Amino acid sequence: DSTIKNSFYAIGFADTDVMSESNNITADYLRNEAIPNFTWGAAWTRMTGQNNNYPVLNTKVSYWVQDTQAVTPSGNTYTINNAKQLAWIADQVNTGVTSFAGKTIKLNANIDLSGKIWSAIGYDANVHFDGTFDFNGHSITNMITSGTYVKDTSVTGVKCVGANFVGLFGYTVNATIKSTGAKGIVGSDVDNSKVISLGAAGGVGGFAQNTQISNVENYASITSTSSSDNSTSSDNSTEKKGSAGIVGTIYSVQGTIELDDLVNHGKVSVSQDYVGGIVGMVYGNTRTSVNITKSRNVGNISGKNRVGGIVGGISGINNSASTFPSLSINGVDNWINDTAENISTTPDNTGIISGTNYVGGIVGENIGGTIEGVTNTGTISGSTSVGGIVGRITNNARVYEAVNTGTITGTSDSIGGIAGYVFFVDSTDSTTLMNLLNKSEQITSQNSSAQIGKIVGSFYNGSTKAHAQVFMAVDTSADTKLFGSDNNNKNESVVSLSSIAGLIRTNTNITYDGTNYEKYLSVFNDSLVW
Repeated sequence: DSTIKNSFYAIGFADTDVMSESNNITADYLRNEAIPNFTWGAAWTRMTGQNNNYPVLNTKVSYWVQDTQAVTPSGNTYTINNAKQLAWIADQVNTGVTSFAGKTIKLNANIDLSGKIWSAIGYDANVHFDGTFDFNGHSITNMITSGTYVKDTSVTGVKCVGANFVGLFGYTVNATIKSTGAKGIVGSDVDNSKVISLGAAGGVGGFAQNTQISNVENYASITSTSSSDNSTSSDNSTEKKGSAGIVGTIYSVQGTIELDDLVNHGKVSVSQDYVGGIVGMVYGNTRTSVNITKSRNVGNISGKNRVGGIVGGISGINNSASTFPSLSINGVDNWINDTAENISTTPDNTGIISGTNYVGGIVGENIGGTIEGVTNTGTISGSTSVGGIVGRITNNARVYEAVNTGTITGTSDSIGGIAGYVFFVDSTDSTTLMNLLNKSEQITSQNSSAQIGKIVGSFYNGSTKAHAQVFMAVDTSADTKLFGSDNNNKNESVVSLSSIAGLIRTNTNITYDGTNYEKYLSVFNDSLVW
């Protein structure tokens, strides 16, 4: 006789990466929380520290949805004193009883979710949270979730109804998430809080439509096993799945969305596009506004394409610029006062940011957005279009008052201290970079012929006679080359003499394309006053 214990067959995945002959299943492989194309939670669950990190049947795992306590409101306010009551709120939303629109959920104590799996609140465009959630200066710790669960009569006692939008909240619409008084906190620097998703993932929320978020901090680690590139051109918001420390995807359909005073400490490690410290993807179907203010990232962020310390990237229906939300990022601390040496003591990004293409210390890809008063001190690495502030910038976008002191490395082309790649759509594109400071000595690429610049790696002109608007840039590193080169012939150079008259470098000459601009230095001296 023999006994088979803790064995499983991944139904629906046997012919994919999980069970292919080229990817043999080993003990260590089963202990990996980010197995490609597979999410724990349907019949099996894997939790760090449980069963020596091996997966276990869900019959051996407890879920908060199975242990709830009803809450009686006072007027329109539901006061939460323990984890069971918070789980009841989740169950009310996830079973379709109420969205809590017009209601307030208010924490009255710190909530410890240890020992059981959390069920993300809301899971798709039909089942979502619409109310106000107030941390009220409290924390939610030891949160582990890989989807939205509801009770059923199966052997496990629960079923997973959604694994594409995961976080404390899975899916919100017209909601407000805030903290009155001290910051509301998800996780801590000593607990095991984590979010595992097949799609959009964030410590606070997976997918947030027209949702305001303020004064919240995340420590939970974020993992998504989705390999989607989010390149669909249809108007299907459910296919737009970003990942980030705070919220995976912000979906803007009307008015203005305010994201204020947010901090991410959590590690974000995913295999998809649109990955950020605060927001993975800013997505819209109209020219609405998304404002991110006084928010910063200290966690390490890694993804595929469009990866940034604050925001991964911006997207819209059919990839049309007319449908992209107008993104505005205002930094924690405006660094410009008297001189270029007056750098923010609270950098907007200090985390290590890594990806493939369009990787930036603040934003991976900036399409028509404005970035102002920001500082990056983190190490940024990727392949192509890698920058200390933004990886790729285009379509009338703006970068004002930006500082980089971090090491920037690439394996291919377009590597810059401020911007990796500046792309001009047509002759009307007035993309502008102004008041810039790079202090990093390490702007490098493994490609010996790469376009590398201490301010901008490379320019590309999509139409003749479109000129860069780049003014007052300072580089205090040893290299005199502020720009790499442009992808145009000399007669159509996107950086014209009139454009770079304001560019200066302390204690040395400026060169671009073999031309020396020493005569402009006398205007500024060594101390820069704006």
